[in-house]
Amino acid sequence: MQVISLSEPALFELWQSHQLSLTQFRCLRILQRDDYLAGDLAKRLGIQSTSLTRLLERLEARQLVERVLDHHDRRRIWVRLTDEGRRVVSDLDQWLESPIFQAIQELSEDERERLATALNLLADRIRTVTERAAFASERP
Repeated sequence: MQVISLSEPALFELWQSHQLSLTQFRCLRILQRDDYLAGDLAKRLGIQSTSLTRLLERLEARQLVERVLDHHDRRRIWVRLTDEGRRVVSDLDQWLESPIFQAIQELSEDERERLATALNLLADRIRTVTERAAFASERP
């Protein structure tokens, strides 16, 4: 995320404006394709059902998803995107189409890990330099 904030500030602002975690965003993107039973959605996301419950509560509070009881079996709960959820996913899909994201996808897992390490180091250095400059400008 930090590299995006440096290289594509407009996309980073878009991402930040929606205040979604990556797991929340993954959930919305999965639901963009189809409605899911809650248990199947948890498996698809690789999380426990209790974690999914908390995730869905947050997304429901923001009116991005809704849970609906199955008409034939009330023990089953379907999860689907709301119109607002579809709008948010559509907005954020711009991020996935950005050249920097596309380039990162072409890297191997090892290359991504090395890139993340290097970019985190760079972001830390930028933060240090910025703080140092701010401190220096405050001095008489």
